[in-house]
Amino acid sequence: MMAHPQADSDNVASIVTRRPADKSDRDFLFELFTQSVGPDAMLEGLDAEERATLFKMQFEAREDQYQQTWPDANFDVLFLRDEPIGNVYVDRGSNEYTLIDISLLPKYRNRGVGTAIVTELLQQAHALAFPVRAHVQKNNPALRLYERLGFEVVGDDGVYLEILAKGEGV
Repeated sequence: MMAHPQADSDNVASIVTRRPADKSDRDFLFELFTQSVGPDAMLEGLDAEERATLFKMQFEAREDQYQQTWPDANFDVLFLRDEPIGNVYVDRGSNEYTLIDISLLPKYRNRGVGTAIVTELLQQAHALAFPVRAHVQKNNPALRLYERLGFEVVGDDGVYLEILAKGEGV
């Protein structure tokens, strides 16, 4: 029996689990992608079918790029009990970690899940004296989370900010 998500709002992060993404997760990951990209002025005027086609192309291109750029990364799906609620993609390199992507379904945002996942990653990296690097869109509300957790802006390409949380001794 699955409890209503609101019933767990105080401790959702403590019961989130993960497993490696596989082909059976593609539909969920696509749904998550479409809910995470937000409104785009470029999509105005397109009908639902055209938007869906464009989103699918963007999703597939992004997933392919992630796999090619970080072939040894962990691509995980996050679960609350048996329900998929998000994803976290991390490359644990030989001298730094890269938070490639973290996304949560809207109803699980602002409930401590992202904070717990990123904090755990920072603890793992910093135990090795590794920094954690990520990119975030300038207008992404998650930027406040990253700043609160010690990330600093180290680059700006006009759309994305490159952020870094330095490890001990880095």
